[in-house]
Amino acid sequence: MGYSYSYNPVTVDNDYDSLSYAFDYPFASNGSGTPYGPMQFVSPYSVNNPLPGNPTINSITGEMTVFPIGALQGNYATCIRVDSYRCGVKIASVFREIQVVLTNQCSGGCDGTGNNQNDPPVISPAPFQNSVTGLYTDYTDTVLVGDTVSFTLNVLEMETLVSDCITPQHFFINLNGSQVDSVFGSPYTQCDIPPCAHLDIITPAGPFTYNKTVHFNWAIDCAHATNECSEYTSYFFAINANDDACPTPALNTKTIEVVVRGLHIVSNGDTLSVNTPYTNIQWYLNGVLIPGATDDTLITTNSGGIYTVQTLSPSGCSLISNEINIVHVGISDNVSSINNLTLYPNPVSSLLHVELKSKVVESAQLKIMDGLGRELKQELIQLSNRNNSFDISTNDLQNGIYYLSIKGKENICSKRIIVMH
Repeated sequence: MGYSYSYNPVTVDNDYDSLSYAFDYPFASNGSGTPYGPMQFVSPYSVNNPLPGNPTINSITGEMTVFPIGALQGNYATCIRVDSYRCGVKIASVFREIQVVLTNQCSGGCDGTGNNQNDPPVISPAPFQNSVTGLYTDYTDTVLVGDTVSFTLNVLEMETLVSDCITPQHFFINLNGSQVDSVFGSPYTQCDIPPCAHLDIITPAGPFTYNKTVHFNWAIDCAHATNECSEYTSYFFAINANDDACPTPALNTKTIEVVVRGLHIVSNGDTLSVNTPYTNIQWYLNGVLIPGATDDTLITTNSGGIYTVQTLSPSGCSLISNEINIVHVGISDNVSSINNLTLYPNPVSSLLHVELKSKVVESAQLKIMDGLGRELKQELIQLSNRNNSFDISTNDLQNGIYYLSIKGKENICSKRIIVMH
């Protein structure tokens, strides 16, 4: 108690669907570990105010902040609900119950002013520059494929131990996130989608005294533009700094959001378009290059099928858009084939599981093509006894982005896959 405390569960969705955070009800147990119903809060506490100190939770980043000044000591039950959305439709909810223990503020910090309150280390400045003020106050930045995100943070702990007001406190630094390299070594491949983000030190790191400057670095690749429902894909990183002056360490957490801009097709009747800063645009129909279709707008009055756009990023990788399924002349389906076809895991290492919502026909042609429309794998799939699901080996494919399409007598389902061994 006595200082602002922040916490981030750093939730990871393997499909990189959009996540939204909120408080929810913890569940009570019947004594055997089986939950039987939501716990009811006693005033002045409620589901959105589960502990003293005006707790808040950021619905986008998941960071919870509370400032319990003069609060009652004790144990408090909280619950964070994470909702997963795909193309605007909620598909899952996950709950994490967290017991928060409030203890008396430790008088372990000496700052020379006579105030012995132990405060957490300071992390500054904010990593990104505000476009209006020019000041480094922002924790969110939007980048392009081929960019490198690089910034410097300074962790400062000038308090000394209250026992003699001379001995410096120690502090520790940690970085969390799905894209953080877990081994710390070039070429930084030990994360969900390489290349990985990393600091210039192995974390958890410490102990340090007084101050420590750390450098963050992340090279953005085409594979990081994974959102099939939006032009933008968000990645979150939580950097923590805590001291060791008290039995309960004072902790400071900053949540950083990096938004990767990809390619996204927008349809207006028979006209498809992309609003993109990328160049070298090329349109495809059912994975096959459309000759001369290199503008940011395409009219599709004559042909139906799966339309995509590809461009070459400044770093030299192939960036591929979402899919738009033109069903009939003048009629388009914005939801695309992603709602008809489910693939997991994606990114995939060796075995891809394929599920169809409804049977296309008794048999169907499966093809896997690269970003240039070249056919790499073809297989006739019998669906009558497979319950609309089957597995495909990707061991013979190199790391990269591919298209998997399933074509029946009249229908085509298609979806992008990322192979990463």
